Amino acid sequence: MQWSTLSDTGRIGKSAMSANSLWKGGRALITLDYELFFGKSTGTVARCLVEPLEYLEKRLTGSNVRACLFVDAAYICRLRSLMGKHRRLARDFDTIMSHLSRLSNAGHDIQLHLHPHWHDSHYDGEKWLLDKDHYRLHTLSPAGQSELVGRCKSLLESVSGRPVFAYRAGGWCLQPFGEISKALRCNDIWLDSTVYKGGFSDEPGRFYDFRHLPPRPWWRFGDDPCKEDVAGSFVELPISSMRLSPGFYWKMATARRAAVSDLTPFGDGAGMRANPRYYLTRLLFGEHSPVSVDGIKSERLGRAFLESDGDSLFNIMGHPKSLSRYAVDRFADFIGDANVEFVTFQDLEFLYPRSKHPAY
Repeated sequence: MQWSTLSDTGRIGKSAMSANSLWKGGRALITLDYELFFGKSTGTVARCLVEPLEYLEKRLTGSNVRACLFVDAAYICRLRSLMGKHRRLARDFDTIMSHLSRLSNAGHDIQLHLHPHWHDSHYDGEKWLLDKDHYRLHTLSPAGQSELVGRCKSLLESVSGRPVFAYRAGGWCLQPFGEISKALRCNDIWLDSTVYKGGFSDEPGRFYDFRHLPPRPWWRFGDDPCKEDVAGSFVELPISSMRLSPGFYWKMATARRAAVSDLTPFGDGAGMRANPRYYLTRLLFGEHSPVSVDGIKSERLGRAFLESDGDSLFNIMGHPKSLSRYAVDRFADFIGDANVEFVTFQDLEFLYPRSKHPAY
């Protein structure tokens, strides 16, 4: 099996996977974090959210793939609170609500993603001024956590007409889970899909440690998503993981410098900058990474699928803002080659607590 590679000119070739080469069966999810950027420029709703998903839908016409959209509802709530002062924010709010309604009616799943820093961010008439003091949900008071989760969940349910019960923490900032579990539990959020095998960050504002997880495709837990507890109130459905070598990250850096048009993301904003040590570590040692449809990581979908050790739920993540035409095309290649059924969280009734099961 030949995988796409960078040639000496810096161009990236198309995947050469043969038909039916990914023979392993199973079920898969494509889980996309529906959000703007959090760096010097947030980008626009049209370029970061609407256009990439329209291209994805068009490219996958006839495939019956439905996405799970983890929607950054804190941003939408902030739009709603300020749109009376700014016409642009009113237009953005209407665009997003209409977009999510159409996607939900088409069978895509709407679930909860939170970047709480939007709660204190402001719009100056031209751009967003982001206050990241509350980047982690943990920095809010218990009452503030519960209020924000409840308000965001209600907004998403109003647009989808279906229960919102799954959560993905912004920036993977899920720990210590015990400090936010009550806010989720009291708002009937019982499924998490944040962790991924081998994930680790020691940055003070974005700490997480997922290096030791149960060797299972899903598990129940109590106050620690990394430890199985069959009597726990929550279910963890982890993002699938893959090991990326230093060579891969050098290739990624080269591809960015080459500025290949098909690799250019749809999103028009700028991401947050991590500590320089983070980038150096990846170039020297590689890292465990979530299986992703973003950028050239999309080239590794087939390999990660074959190496997923029999996982019955292959969970691919991504961000509309980080999608490119190249990435979507590689995802389409994967769908064509893999013997897999794409599902959403709404379909996984075997995970439901008895009291939440649609049959009761």
